Amino acid sequence: MNRIFYFVPISILFLFVSSVTAQQATAAPPDDEVVKITTALIQVDAVVRAKDGTPVTDLKKENFQVLQDGKPQNITSVVYINPRALNLVNGKTKRDKAQPETPASGTRSGQGRIITFVLDDGNCYSSPESNIFMRDSMKRFVNEQMQPDDRVAIYRTKAGVSLLQMYTSNKDILRQKISKISTYAPGACATSNELDTNNRRSNSSPLDPPQGSSAFANLRDQQTIESLKVLDIVIDRLEGISQRKEIFFFSEGIPGERFSRSSDALLTLADKAARASVVIHTFSNKGLTNSSMINASDNVSSDDTEQLSSRRAAETSSLNTGLEYLANTTGGQFFRNRNSPDKALANILTTESGYYLIGYEPDGETFKGKEFHKIDISVDRADVVVSSRKGFFGHVNEAKKVVDRSADSPLYRAITSPLIENNIDFRFTVQYRSEAKTGGFVRGLAHIGGDDIQFKDEPDGRKKLMMDVIVVLLDEKAKAISDINRTYTLHLNADALPAVIKNGLDFCIDLPVKDKGLYSYRIAVRDGISGRMGAAGDFIEIPDAKKANFLISGLTATNSNNGRPNISPFTADGDFTFNATRATAASREYKHGENLVFTYQIFNPKSNGNAPSLTRQIRLFKDGKMLLDSGEKPLTPSQTDSPAIFTDTGNIKIAEQVQSGEYILQVIVRDKVADKMSDQSVDFEVIDN
Repeated sequence: MNRIFYFVPISILFLFVSSVTAQQATAAPPDDEVVKITTALIQVDAVVRAKDGTPVTDLKKENFQVLQDGKPQNITSVVYINPRALNLVNGKTKRDKAQPETPASGTRSGQGRIITFVLDDGNCYSSPESNIFMRDSMKRFVNEQMQPDDRVAIYRTKAGVSLLQMYTSNKDILRQKISKISTYAPGACATSNELDTNNRRSNSSPLDPPQGSSAFANLRDQQTIESLKVLDIVIDRLEGISQRKEIFFFSEGIPGERFSRSSDALLTLADKAARASVVIHTFSNKGLTNSSMINASDNVSSDDTEQLSSRRAAETSSLNTGLEYLANTTGGQFFRNRNSPDKALANILTTESGYYLIGYEPDGETFKGKEFHKIDISVDRADVVVSSRKGFFGHVNEAKKVVDRSADSPLYRAITSPLIENNIDFRFTVQYRSEAKTGGFVRGLAHIGGDDIQFKDEPDGRKKLMMDVIVVLLDEKAKAISDINRTYTLHLNADALPAVIKNGLDFCIDLPVKDKGLYSYRIAVRDGISGRMGAAGDFIEIPDAKKANFLISGLTATNSNNGRPNISPFTADGDFTFNATRATAASREYKHGENLVFTYQIFNPKSNGNAPSLTRQIRLFKDGKMLLDSGEKPLTPSQTDSPAIFTDTGNIKIAEQVQSGEYILQVIVRDKVADKMSDQSVDFEVIDN
């Protein structure tokens, strides 16, 4: 399709050196500075905070004491780990509804907090009130407490929902996921409210459990196990991330009586979490409770109320047992009798941003059995609180043996990872676009750094490289809509090698999408010669064409070609291209003096007479701070061959005075006729010449 671009330069000299402050570097944990349990070394993580909740960060080895099974241990090392620089905000953040939300600023560097929520809506103890509590709590967190650089995943236990969850900074995506939490509850547990007179034994109390209660008990146990299995899967997916990780588990309750199946599962899960450096904070969904309060729906006589109250209190205590155990044994906190977890969440995310990694040498008896070894950590300062794991079982960490069914198994494992840790320079962008001939499609743009590509000499003097690529597009139920598995073999002349090493390779593939909804695009690339891999993924929302909603989409930043965006001629079915510059749509790296050209599509603006009435606003961010706001300017985009789709293009010049580093470009378009607003953001980097 021949597209006419209406080029609108915005008079912006990218000059804001005086308003930018360099972000301070923070110590990231080396590869060996994670929790370990071996016969030669025990490492345990601990958070130390003052009574007011502020972190204590200046402690030394001599300040700590470690007891294992009541015996003092020889501490060999104490290191304070501050994994990332945080712009923490306690309490609520105010949002200007006339402006879109601040985009994430750590897109490339991966800065920001990693936050995991597990909502136990599949638990048979859950109730409509419980699900409303979880849904409203998540809404408040996303709207009021979530920071732009936070990467958040929301898992649910209901029928294994979203077990292939990815972490995202996109609040709109998270809001959509939260909206899927139904008030419907399984309701399969026999609780103290179950007063089924049809199944009662003769001469029994109306508070006795119904006949066949063992079947109910087995069902309760099984559904509790299923909830814990989801936590187990989440821990598995977080295990490979080399830092302390926090999980926030919201549940109506987990029974933890000794010798029950759920008790055994809790023991195993807590030990696994400790070895994976995962802390579990638990929240009771019951809110403020009063077991003595009797409702009309209880349908009991006045003689039964005392027994009912007693049974309810015992049931609440039982349901809290497992939640309290998980929190205490993994070094987390347990919260109950709260109608809102907002303050607790804010305090935890603030105080647990950094932690101490304490190493000591175990004695020779530690691993002769498989008993549980209790750990107590204390410091020689008053008025501080130490949170740490309570112990471990006497077996050492063993490397997992992974049996690959095929040569592509590592690639498929990589694309299911919630947080990708690449061993090559791999960058990825996903877009939704629409054209008259092809309809709607999802475009994936990937960039591979040239330094990480392995070349092989060929007999004719050329160089050969091979790339294995797997792409999967999943719907909201993790069903594969499209998938591609290919090996690309590329040849280049020896004199072209320096440019490829300098500028890298770009890859693009388009996947058609017809149905509306929320999709996740996953891609994994492997150098076929060296075996090194890169993987990434992101969410993409496909609009409902029938509703004709106003939005902008497909924001692309690249360089200029005679005043137009220099979009590489990728083929729709997948292609690699060699680059003459690093300012491409996939890599987006600009030198001083170069032009950044952006383009995007505008869908379904309303007309006021012969043409829509639109404005455009440009905002630029660095390190979470807005550095430039163009204000609203009238916009006259060009119409494509579709009457409902328009295209706009703009230009930003990178001035010589601009500081190197990561930036975010945000484009905001307002439909004045429909009184609607839509925005998109894209990251880019300014590099030294």
